[in-house]
Amino acid sequence: MKKTFLFSILFLLLAVSFSLRAEGANGPGGTWKAGVAAVVITPEQPMWLAGYASRTGPSEGKIHDLKAKALVLEDNDGKQAVLITIDMLVITKTFAEDIRGALREKYGLSPAQIMISSSHTHTGPVIKDALYDIYPLDEKEKKMIEAYTRRLKKQVLQVVDKAYRSLQPAVLYSGTGVTRFQVNRINNKEQTLTKQWELKGPNDYSVSVLEVAGTKGEVRALVFGYACHPTVLNINKWSGDYPGFAQLALEKEHAGTVAMFFQGTGADQNPLPRRTVALAQQYGRELAAAVDRVLADNLRELTPALTTLYREISLPLAKAPTQEELQEIARSGVAYQRRWAARMLGKIRKGEPFITTYPYPVQIWQLGDQKIIALGGEVVTEYALKLKQMLGDSIFVMAYANDVMAYIPSETILRRGGYEGLWSQMVYGMPAAWDPQIETLILKGVAAMARQTGMTVKAPAGDKEKKLIARRYFSGFDEAHDTYNAVSTASDGRIYYVLSSARYDKGGQMYVYDPRTDTTRFIADLTEVCGEKDAKAISQGKSHVNFQERDGKLYFATHLGYYQIIDGAECLPVDPPPGYKLYPGGHILSYDLASGEFEDLALAPHGEGIITMTLDARRGQIYGITWPKGYFIHYDINTGKLEDLGLVSAHGEAGTPGDDYRVLCRSMFVDNRDGYVYYSTAEGDIYRYVPGMEKPQKMEGVDLRKDYFGKYDPTRPGSMGYNWRRIIWYPQEGVAYGVHGNSGYLFRFDPRKPQIEIVERITSEPSKRSGMYDQFSYGYLGFELGPDGETLYYLTGGPIYINGKRVKGVDEIAMGAARGLENLHLVTYNIPGKRYADHGPVFYDDGGRPTYVNSIAIDSDGNVYTLARFMHDGIEIEDLIKISGPFVDP
Repeated sequence: MKKTFLFSILFLLLAVSFSLRAEGANGPGGTWKAGVAAVVITPEQPMWLAGYASRTGPSEGKIHDLKAKALVLEDNDGKQAVLITIDMLVITKTFAEDIRGALREKYGLSPAQIMISSSHTHTGPVIKDALYDIYPLDEKEKKMIEAYTRRLKKQVLQVVDKAYRSLQPAVLYSGTGVTRFQVNRINNKEQTLTKQWELKGPNDYSVSVLEVAGTKGEVRALVFGYACHPTVLNINKWSGDYPGFAQLALEKEHAGTVAMFFQGTGADQNPLPRRTVALAQQYGRELAAAVDRVLADNLRELTPALTTLYREISLPLAKAPTQEELQEIARSGVAYQRRWAARMLGKIRKGEPFITTYPYPVQIWQLGDQKIIALGGEVVTEYALKLKQMLGDSIFVMAYANDVMAYIPSETILRRGGYEGLWSQMVYGMPAAWDPQIETLILKGVAAMARQTGMTVKAPAGDKEKKLIARRYFSGFDEAHDTYNAVSTASDGRIYYVLSSARYDKGGQMYVYDPRTDTTRFIADLTEVCGEKDAKAISQGKSHVNFQERDGKLYFATHLGYYQIIDGAECLPVDPPPGYKLYPGGHILSYDLASGEFEDLALAPHGEGIITMTLDARRGQIYGITWPKGYFIHYDINTGKLEDLGLVSAHGEAGTPGDDYRVLCRSMFVDNRDGYVYYSTAEGDIYRYVPGMEKPQKMEGVDLRKDYFGKYDPTRPGSMGYNWRRIIWYPQEGVAYGVHGNSGYLFRFDPRKPQIEIVERITSEPSKRSGMYDQFSYGYLGFELGPDGETLYYLTGGPIYINGKRVKGVDEIAMGAARGLENLHLVTYNIPGKRYADHGPVFYDDGGRPTYVNSIAIDSDGNVYTLARFMHDGIEIEDLIKISGPFVDP
């Protein structure tokens, strides 16, 4: 009687809750769309089960079916995301990449929009390339595993297709509950658990719940998560363990729903006691009951706004065991350790190097105000607890997502050692344990991404004022002079850059930095690769343009670094040094990333350097502006033909100040839709070149003569005038984003309307507060789109105050951050989210300031690189510096 009464009360509460939510479905939450589907993935024949090294044979039937499930979400603006949950021990990197690649091709989804979660059940099948060292597999069994993996991929893609076909209006709700059957397995021993007075942590008992309801209040999908190993069962029968029973219970309670479980940071948590089917059913019912309680009284509606972000952080490994140590493990270790050691020794014999870093996946979704953090690997609970301190207790933290490459221990566990900290990497085939700094790198990476999406990140108690520390590198060229642009990230993950030479007999030097090894390497002397080593002509002292990539090659151009001072101005030499010829002109070059070979493609006309360049990678066209007069040039990669299309603005920087002098545009862009090219002039006019025309044409009805930018005399040197300083094509909107250097205004240029729109002032926060322009009169070139394709990074100046007074220059050209009159700040602006952030001033570890900064590159981890001045062995040089992301410690 009492049991019937209690269930009646629960049913009534749920009914009232669903009724109230149905009434609100036509409000602001009613414009989500959702589709959901499920498919059975239970193997059709006996196979090895994944998860226990103690197993001696394949499966012997099933307790219940394994499933893959998909939820497709679409927000009010049509942005989509796909969540895939699979009753599987792990997901490999290649498996996830294959799924993402297929969904990108079919639905245009980026990795950020696809989240793949494995439940980590230890009664599911082995898949290809996952933990092979655990199991004594022969070739027949490996072929069976490979065939099943191929089938599984097809089934996952089919269930996503089915979910897409079921898209319809929906309402989303989220909430957090609690259940307490997880036990910290490191700090509590299973064998003596009944003798303990209390359990020791850390623990995270939260149950994350996302409800997807129909417009009439019916429950269409329930996404829920808990942080605990699914290791109740170790028998040789297929099952989803306690998560499987929880999903079955919810689907039975809510007819027509698809229940989807995601595993939390439960790598150090076990369900205790365990080892019986009855206990797995009990824990499943407990978890389902926790979900039902949230549905009854602890949900909030989510507005139909979706944000997605994905990044891979390079995590370092500790030193690998020596050959002698591996030989000892191969002799004396347990079975899986012996197999691992033998495989590592095989790599040594073949001369295959061990990996030293791993690309670790981190993903953030925000559904309305619900934050979801997805981490790869077997993540321990400390990460969730610290992330909740940073981002709030209501966040969902998913682990075992997108790639399960190894355990992800905390620094505490790593230093302690043991299975999770030291030996578990063998299970996954890694060559070494993790470096202890991985916890800091992961938390900082999440913090940076969270800020990028507009989330508030709480810093730890006692956190100091924001300050960025730049690491200096000496590449080997102690005569290096100031470089503009000429640093870029290539598809191989490396940073390519040129250090300039101011000598007539010494060429600029090209280098590469490899983030994986943290080393720089000399590539070439620019004069030599231009074929002028023995020409006795003024050297190719600089590259003034960014490296741009097409078909595995970097394209760039050279410029002179040696000037002749005429009437107090730096000019193209007319009187060569004794024994030398005049500068022959800048070259357009290519560099093959695979072979390391250079190709000299073309020589600029009129003996001028090349100061501005852009590449139309789709069509194989290069466009440039020469210095000092400013000829517009067009080079066709396909035919090898170079065209000179005339001067772009009076006599450029070779003109007479006050008359025909015009500072030249330092940045152009190509509209990738039609191949049209755009540049600006000091008067603020915008020119367009349509390939095939005789010369560029001025655009009517649009210009850069904005009061926001200030007032300039374009005939006078000392500023960029009304030119944009740097501009970048943004294909997502079919517009370009540019910055006016001195005033620091970000603008949006739509070439087809045509229209200029002021977006935001992206100077530093101190500059904004001062109400004044920055003192670097030429502005800044350190402006680039980040690896997410949505966030602009900008290196700019910020005023320095001494005794309450701003440090100011006395010259007409103050050159603020160039001459140390301003701090260098890193600013980011997220375009879709319209979010500006000043990440603080940049300093060297000795308190010095980077100066003469006019370049930027960002690697896939969000680290920022530029070329700056600093002291080396008692002399001031210009070289590479690295500002570690995510810029503010969490």
